[in-house]
Amino acid sequence: MRRAVSWLVAVLALAAWSPSTPARAEDGLDPVTSIPLPKMYGPTSLVAASQDVVVRAVWTASRKYEYEYSLDNGAGWKPAPQSVASFSLIGYRGLFYRMKLDDVVDGGEDCDSAKAGGFVIWDPVKGTTRTVDVTPEQGAVVIECPGIADAVANRVVLADGRVLDLSGSTARSLPVVFGEGAPENTRAIGISADGTTVLGRGSVWDAKKQAERQFLAVASTDGTTGRPAMEIPGLIGSAVAADRMHYLVGTKSKLAICRAPLADPTKPSCLTLRKGDSRNVDATLDVSQGVDEVIYRARHTTLWLRKGNTVKRVTTTATIRALLGTAFRDPSRPLVYGEHAAKGDVYGRVAPNGKVDWSIVSRKVPAYLASLAVTPNRVTAIDSRPFVDASPSPLWYRTFSGTTVGAEIRLAGPVDNSWRVYASGRRTVVDCCTSLKTGYYDDAKRVFHQRQKANANGLSGPYVATGDYVRRFDGVTYRTLRNPAIFGSLVATIPDLGRTITVRDLAKPSSTPITMTLPAGPEYWSTDLLMWGDWIGLTYFGGPDHDQMTALVRNYRTGESHTISGQVKALGDGYALIARYQPSHTEDDDVRTAYVWKYRTGQSQVLPVQSGYELATDGVGQLAWATETTIEVAKIQGVATTAPRLLGVLAASSFKAGKTWKPAIDTSKPLNAGTLEIRTSKGKLVRSVATQATASGSLRKATWNGRDAKGRKVAAGTYTWTLKASARDGSGTVTDVTGRAAATGTVKVKR
Repeated sequence: MRRAVSWLVAVLALAAWSPSTPARAEDGLDPVTSIPLPKMYGPTSLVAASQDVVVRAVWTASRKYEYEYSLDNGAGWKPAPQSVASFSLIGYRGLFYRMKLDDVVDGGEDCDSAKAGGFVIWDPVKGTTRTVDVTPEQGAVVIECPGIADAVANRVVLADGRVLDLSGSTARSLPVVFGEGAPENTRAIGISADGTTVLGRGSVWDAKKQAERQFLAVASTDGTTGRPAMEIPGLIGSAVAADRMHYLVGTKSKLAICRAPLADPTKPSCLTLRKGDSRNVDATLDVSQGVDEVIYRARHTTLWLRKGNTVKRVTTTATIRALLGTAFRDPSRPLVYGEHAAKGDVYGRVAPNGKVDWSIVSRKVPAYLASLAVTPNRVTAIDSRPFVDASPSPLWYRTFSGTTVGAEIRLAGPVDNSWRVYASGRRTVVDCCTSLKTGYYDDAKRVFHQRQKANANGLSGPYVATGDYVRRFDGVTYRTLRNPAIFGSLVATIPDLGRTITVRDLAKPSSTPITMTLPAGPEYWSTDLLMWGDWIGLTYFGGPDHDQMTALVRNYRTGESHTISGQVKALGDGYALIARYQPSHTEDDDVRTAYVWKYRTGQSQVLPVQSGYELATDGVGQLAWATETTIEVAKIQGVATTAPRLLGVLAASSFKAGKTWKPAIDTSKPLNAGTLEIRTSKGKLVRSVATQATASGSLRKATWNGRDAKGRKVAAGTYTWTLKASARDGSGTVTDVTGRAAATGTVKVKR
């Protein structure tokens, strides 16, 4: 089909449901703040072009395409009429054609199928549309991958090869008879500018060579038998422009582009694009206004433009990352697609000298979020810029205090919209896949950047959960079973299809692990294991077909247990986020409804977050979710009542008196100002270091110089430190990770 393709296909999997809304008290939520989403150039695809008119689709934050057209090659834009708002649009000589579809059947990962329901012909200059009906016979045919393959003045070639005349109020079928040697599956793929001749393509299987033999054939639209078909060894692509046929061939010796008059297709003129074995080259051919566009699809790095006997080679640059042809038949200048480092999808007009003017850019729209995390005083997100080294980086955070929102801070990549972000206090981890390096950040500074053996799936304090181990921010690793759940230094594991959960403290390797056995019967999966404080959350499958999801939350110390229908997606202090799904038209687009479940009281409340939008929690009662234009932050009423816990400490195990010891402390909640008490092994207080209040729960500025309160260097030995600070929400004084002792640790002082 004669239309452009861009990375927009990557976002089609996102659900396009009703937008999310701000928090309301009647939803059991107390609004905190509203953070505007950053603006970005909207992902854009030119749908059709003819003469000076171009039509585009812009993917917006509302999870839908908005169709616009320009009468002046992209200088100004207007909303396109709803009747032609479709990717199945094709233009020629200033008119645009769209086929209406009836009885559409979703093909899932394959093409849809449908029947022709009529046509709309639009004149954007005059602002008029005309409809053309189909006959019952024409409308009864089921078309695989329905659409218009080519169009000229009032004549169209459908995707199934039928040729129709649209000059009247009802479409008229035109007879096409291909000549001798044309395979049975030969069908029309293009039509000459005067509408009298079509080019067909077909193939037959060669059992001896175990390969397809490719044929091209020419026939008229008046029913006259066409010329004998021509076998084209190595045929890759073919098209029609004006009164010529164009085709691309890859043979053992070269990649060549050929063209010939439709009136005499046996005498082609061919030009070699590259020498060498090109039989398996992944390339495509597009033709626009007599310019042949050939591109390697594997890397999208090279585009050849042929006009007459001249070939111009266009390659990617530091700014233009990818290239594609467009195959629009008659724009005033040929158009090509490029992926711009900062502006995303751009289109350029090809000048007579072969240079490209990348002047057709998208408009800015609120970015949709690929991933979102929230901590007590910041939201961290990856927005929808589609390339790893985009500028600016898609990874950013903004702090907030009440309704006051800080500046947008962009973090160093590489990151793109396929990555996930995790946050705890002021720590952040971004991860994509084992082939790329995972990024570890403390505030805006990247402190660790390394490939991992498995993807990250959680962050709590300085501990990161991965496939079958836990990695600390300083690089120390701990082996575990697959898919561990973490809460600070506590790690919980369960074997796949097993029933015994084991909890151990990584910061105290000599401590005795705690085990808990789950009820027999259901299938428990480690991939759904979650942890917060003394509570374990997971999802199990029951029912006759083991397809009914139940969320289970259980206290691993007391055995207290609660269940609810659905899948547990996040676990916090006194609550869980639950997802329930209703099947949609495809399995990937199941509609999600999100709930907050206060598991100890049994209360559950639907959240104002629609399927397809990011939702996150900080574990201590705060939620963040995306709407079309903002990130909404709200507090869940009546949860997060336990005292803050020490999640972890990164610090030197020893230092020299007179030097500086600087622990990096992470807790589960914001703290008031407090003290870090330093005592000898006998319990004598030698120093009390003031600690600042922290809105994130992370302390970074507390230091000790190895001296006592009078400034004297302390004796060599092991000293115990104790953090004493109260929660800003009044829930108590910070404890250790178990919630049963003071927040303490040791450090060795040398002289």
